[in-house]
Amino acid sequence: MSLRTVASVIVLIAGLSACRGFLGGRNSSGAGPFISVPSPSTSPTGSPGASHSPGTTPTPTASGAATATPGAPGGIAVPGQISEYAIPSGSGARPLSIVSGPDGNLWFTESGTNKIGTITTAGSFTEYGLANAPTDITSGPDGALWFTQGSNSSIGRITTSGTIGTFPLTTGREPLGITTGPDGALWFTENGDAQIGRITTAGLIAEYPLPAGYSLPIGIAPGPTGDMWYCADGGTGVIDLLTTGAMTPYSVPTLGSNPQYIVTGSDGNIWFTELGGKIARVTPIGAFTEFPLASPTSEPVGITAGPDGNLWFTESNTNKVGRITPGGTITEFTVPTAASAPYAIATGADGNLWFVENATGKIGRITP
Repeated sequence: MSLRTVASVIVLIAGLSACRGFLGGRNSSGAGPFISVPSPSTSPTGSPGASHSPGTTPTPTASGAATATPGAPGGIAVPGQISEYAIPSGSGARPLSIVSGPDGNLWFTESGTNKIGTITTAGSFTEYGLANAPTDITSGPDGALWFTQGSNSSIGRITTSGTIGTFPLTTGREPLGITTGPDGALWFTENGDAQIGRITTAGLIAEYPLPAGYSLPIGIAPGPTGDMWYCADGGTGVIDLLTTGAMTPYSVPTLGSNPQYIVTGSDGNIWFTELGGKIARVTPIGAFTEFPLASPTSEPVGITAGPDGNLWFTESNTNKVGRITPGGTITEFTVPTAASAPYAIATGADGNLWFVENATGKIGRITP
């Protein structure tokens, strides 16, 4: 599946959603979570796990599609070994983002079914219903998870026990990326009106306009020196943002390369994906290096710092997960499920990399 920009996917999802308003509570009906627990003997061809009605105790069932590339003798994990787990909501879940939560589980957004999901490192799922489609998600400084909802321009918060709250923004803001900043607040991009937003854990919101000539902000991440960095698709730039709101823009050498998501690497530099088929590195003072991937139509989107000191990223159009060393050496791994459109990627508490498969409704895990 070709994904020209993250924003275009959000527009598509918003068009498909018929939900209105925020209902609050633990899911859209005000009741408990939907749970799916895999049996210890889950096989590579297990059937998808069932969703269970709130207030019931589910019988353990295989959460399905846990497929793995053969490992080394004796069960020792080998680098690049991939396992996949089918989300109980199925291929319509359309997961977009994933993050490691304070409870040691992976939390992800289901943009197609209006849910927040969790998966343990053993493969057990829990899902919480929302009234609107969630987009990006991050672990907050208050022990909760925070997420964006572009379709109704709001910021959401969910505790690890499933209690949900929402903070509305002005209509048309369309928040997209979100992360925790060094100042203990949440910072997010407003794709709809070219601003960066900041929200405290108490819900106080401030907004800062992008520099002239830049628009469509997407990914945002803490920088190496107590600042923030974000990608601006419109204007093809990455921008250094101080927590005071002051900004310094830097133009990416390849114009029209569609910078997407961004992260600080173990080398102290800032790394980001270019939808045009490159991984790029920029120093804190704005010196760029771009690394072309094998396919110029690979469309890399998500990127994260791995536990091995390397950067790990997804290739949404060529169905691969990639690894790049701080020196620029690239290795690519093919996802077992064809045309899965791997999207966001994060490091889990178990030391593996976890990613979402947007087109097939699965969560993938790869050993570093």
